Order: sequence, then structure tokens, then C-alpha cells
Amino acid sequence: MGKVLSASEAREGNEISPNSILVENGVYKLYYHSYLNGKRRIGMATSSDGITWTKNVNNPIVEVGAAGAYDDQYVVEPRVFKLGTGNYRMYYSARRLSPDTHLLTYATSTDGNAWTKSNQILDIPPTMGTGGGIIKDGNEWHIWYAPDWNFTHYAKSADGLDWTIGVNNPVLKSSTAPSGAPDSSYLGDSVSGYLAGNEFRVLFYMSVFDSTMVRR
Repeated sequence: MGKVLSASEAREGNEISPNSILVENGVYKLYYHSYLNGKRRIGMATSSDGITWTKNVNNPIVEVGAAGAYDDQYVVEPRVFKLGTGNYRMYYSARRLSPDTHLLTYATSTDGNAWTKSNQILDIPPTMGTGGGIIKDGNEWHIWYAPDWNFTHYAKSADGLDWTIGVNNPVLKSSTAPSGAPDSSYLGDSVSGYLAGNEFRVLFYMSVFDSTMVRR
């Protein structure tokens, strides 16, 4: 099939990184981040068949903040949920350049297209590896995140906003043996997750010493 979406807008540079998708009334809504001149922004595209995509005319739908803001360097790794009619929530990672700070925050929307930043930093340790694997299971929220690129941690919440850190953290660590294991350099970047029946499945990037990226 080949590529179906590429960096084509002024602020997208040379990166399109798809992170989250919703399907509503036969329409696919894809949320992604792009990269240009050291900054990453969140965009959106829609499709009726998952192959031919039209980018939102208002991209980027979440823009980096002003200099000195908690998100002046990038907003990345959107994870989007529809919580009810006219109630959407997008979790994403933010980075401030100076001092270098990584945070997890969220935005809200009434239609999944136009978004408003909450400017609320979630009470989870700063994520060095960007992105969180977030799953809503009934009335309970779960997140897997990486406060360090060598570890993945877990937290849970009743509302997706106030989180309780897991007592058995870290739940996943980089391998120390054998030498040269595919996750021996780090693991935990771009964490995502989904529920398959009763099984939680968490995906992440990991790397060996040559920084080759491998998805598992």
C-alpha cells in the first residue's frame, strides 16, 4: 500500500508520528505529532476508509506554548478518549526547554477537532520517555509510563486525573543480560496500550547500544 500520510504542512517538517485513533460514525480520526526546528506539535487527520486522509484545516490542533511555558518545546504523543457526548479528553506529553522538564498533561474538546489545553499537570512523575500507555477499563483508568528511559511504571485512577502510583514499580526494566539485549540501552519511550479481552497489552520502544529503535 505504501504511505498514506506524510509531512506536508508548513509546521510538520519531516515527521508524522501517529499516536491515537478514534472511529465515529464511519469516520476515522487520527491524532499525530510532527517535528520542525526542534519543536513538536499535535495534528489531526480524518478518513472514511483509513487509507485516504484529509488533514484538519486548523492544524496544529495543539500548539507549543510561549517561551518559558511548561510546553514551549513540544507537545507530543496524544492519547484520545471519548468520554460521552461532547466530552473528549486528550492526554499528551509536554516539554519545557529551560529548565528541561517533561510533564504529562491533557486537553479537552466538545467535538474531537478543536481542543483547549487544561494547563493542569497530572500528578505522575515527569516522563523522560514520552507518551503514556493509557487504558480506560470500565470506571478505572490505568497508565504505564517511563519516568526514566530504563524503567516503565504503573499508576491507576478513578477519574483519569488524580492518580495513585503503583506499589510494585517499576513493572518493567531494561535487560542487563545478555550483553547487547534489544532493550539494554533503554525502554519505555512512546508507551501505548490497549485491552484485548481481559488482557492488558502495553507497547513501547526500546533500544540497544547503537540506538536502533525496535517496537515490541
